[in-house]
Amino acid sequence: VAVTGTSNAVPQSTATYAGTAFDLAATAATQVKATAGNVWGWYGYNPNTSTCFLQFYNSASATLGTAALHPFGVLAGGSFNAMPGNFAAFNLSTAISTGQTTTATGATPCTSAMVITIIYN
Repeated sequence: VAVTGTSNAVPQSTATYAGTAFDLAATAATQVKATAGNVWGWYGYNPNTSTCFLQFYNSASATLGTAALHPFGVLAGGSFNAMPGNFAAFNLSTAISTGQTTTATGATPCTSAMVITIIYN
């Protein structure tokens, strides 16, 4: 038995599972979300003349180089795109914070801030 129908998209003013974009342009530890959440993806550009690492922290008040998780290295002058898929890239049980440093788990900030958009909920 074949079933046919029509679907009409209805715009919603809120979406329970939609991601939120956070535009980050700071090398210091920066809070993205004060409570637990999922990071779905990120994209941006590294204007530095050396590799810079985007660090994630499971903390509302992170300190660069302390308990850095999931470091993501970006080559000098490089752009990057880790777009959302069917599953979150990772879940942080306390809060979501980030930092930008010269080594994967280090505390030295990059010379210039990378321009990054983080997709989370």
